[in-house]
Parts: sequence; C-alpha cells; structure tokens
Amino acid sequence: KQHDESAATEESVAFDLVRLLTSRNVEELKESRPELEKLATEAATPLTRELGYVALIAADGNGDKAWAVATTSAA
Repeated sequence: KQHDESAATEESVAFDLVRLLTSRNVEELKESRPELEKLATEAATPLTRELGYVALIAADGNGDKAWAVATTSAA
C-alpha cells in the first residue's frame, strides 16, 4: 500500500510540475531547454521523462525537435 501511495504522490507532483512548466511563456521555456531535454532523457521514471517531452514541445512550439531527441535517446 505504501508503494501505491508513493507512486500516486510522485505522479501528482510530476503533473503539477508539467502544469507549472507549460504555463510559462515560450521565451522562458526556451531559456531552460537544455534542462528540459535532460529531464526528458535522463529522469529516473518514465512518467517524468514523458512530462519532460511535453515541456520540450511547449518550449519549441511543435514536436519536431522533441521527436528528434526521442528517437536518438537511449531512455
């Protein structure tokens, strides 16, 4: 049960993070793109990596660069 609660908490925090990131204006996100790419490719959990890609798409304004990163990522 504790594992389920921990996973639910982690998921809730991750979704709050992506809401916060995607509410930023594009210029702010572009400044943080290297960190967002690292989040998308190196985060410990699949959910966090997925949300990193959401933030990358928001920063880029489309999915082209995020797709290129995803297709070359070992994660």
